[in-house]
Amino acid sequence: MQNVLAVVGAILIGLSALGGLTVPMDADVLGNFWFQDTYRTIFFHLPLAWSGTLFLLIAALHSARYLIVRQPAADRAAHGSVEIGLLLLVLATVTGMIFAHPQWGSAWNWDPRETSILFVILMYAAYLMLRGALPPDEGLRARVSAAYLLLAVAPMYWLVRIYPKIAAGTLHPTRGPLHAEHYRIIFLGFAGWLCLAFWFATLQARAGNISVETESEAP
Repeated sequence: MQNVLAVVGAILIGLSALGGLTVPMDADVLGNFWFQDTYRTIFFHLPLAWSGTLFLLIAALHSARYLIVRQPAADRAAHGSVEIGLLLLVLATVTGMIFAHPQWGSAWNWDPRETSILFVILMYAAYLMLRGALPPDEGLRARVSAAYLLLAVAPMYWLVRIYPKIAAGTLHPTRGPLHAEHYRIIFLGFAGWLCLAFWFATLQARAGNISVETESEAP
């Protein structure tokens, strides 16, 4: 099953990339050919951003599950989901910078959307640092980590969904020059990145179980 997720994800991402690179863009809105081509990074940027945000929410669900059932596997799943979500958001930020440079004149403009995603990345990077700095008490580390991830949901939602809409002077278009075919390509990529992310999560879970079994068998 794990390999199926990897293969399906790779195929969907490949199809999305092919579609994003070849689908006609709105020349009337985007103007010259250079702007049309650089706008195609949106077909990579949006699926990565959506997938990364979703995995941070999944981390919170695993944390809630840990606090209810106290299973170490739930704590490891939450930790792994944050790692995956952060990787996807970093890739989304990089593709966003590639988009921003030709469109707005600079790769980084301290736009509200750029600033909000930066704070989200820093907030969850702080979780990883906190987790690593806690005493070597598995129960304490799991409880503190779970509480952190649950408390982080509200500011993360505010940064992702609310702040960019109420902040003044945003460069991000509220509605880009995208049509139904464009959104089909974006959702295809979204499904592909989710398949790859879930595949990687299963590898993390398997590695965690092997590590626990090895430690328990050690003399």
